[in-house]
Amino acid sequence: MKTQNLLLILLLFTINCSPIRDYPEGLANCESIRIENQKSNPGKFIHTSPQCLIGYHIPKFETHTLSGDKIQSKSLEGKPSIINFWFIDCKPCIEEIPLFNDLLEEIDPTSVNFIAIGRDGKEAQEKFLKKTPWNFKHLENGEQLIENVFQHTWGYPKTFLIDKEGIIVSVYGGLAFKDRISLLKSEILELLEAK
Repeated sequence: MKTQNLLLILLLFTINCSPIRDYPEGLANCESIRIENQKSNPGKFIHTSPQCLIGYHIPKFETHTLSGDKIQSKSLEGKPSIINFWFIDCKPCIEEIPLFNDLLEEIDPTSVNFIAIGRDGKEAQEKFLKKTPWNFKHLENGEQLIENVFQHTWGYPKTFLIDKEGIIVSVYGGLAFKDRISLLKSEILELLEAK
C-alpha cells in the first residue's frame, strides 16, 4: 500500500511539475534550427524566426520605465504580458501604435502588462512619445535589453505574448493588420480566462 501511494505521489508530481525551459535554452533551440536549415540550404543565408522561443520563459531582467518606476521580469508574472520591440524610424512599428492604444481601450490595462522596449535612447523616445502618445510602459536601456538580454535578431517590429507564468506563447511581426491585432486580442482574452 505504501508503495502504491508513493507511486501515485510521484506520478502526480511528474504531471504537475514540468521543467522550466529558460530563455538561453530557447536561444539554443533557435540556433540548432538555424544550423539544421543551413545544412539543407548550403550557400544561402538562413535566418530563424522568434517562433522558436515559444514555450520558453522570458529572460531575467531589471530596469526602469521611462517614468522612473523599477521593473523586472519577475514582476510581470501573475498577469499576461505583451512585450513589443520597436524603434522610432521603423515605419511598421509606428503603424502599430494606434492599434495598441485601441487594444488598451478594449482590455483592462490593469489585467495585462503592456511593455514596449525601444531601441532608441531615453531622450529620443521621450521626445517621440510626446508627439505620438503610446500608452504602454516604455523601458529604459532598451538597446541593452534588446541586444544583450533578449538577444533580438529578428527584425522589427516584434511582439511577444507572455502568459501569467512568464512563458512566451505567441510571437507576432507587424500587427498593423486588423486580423493580426484581433488574433492577439483573442489570445490575451484566453490567457485572462485561464487559471
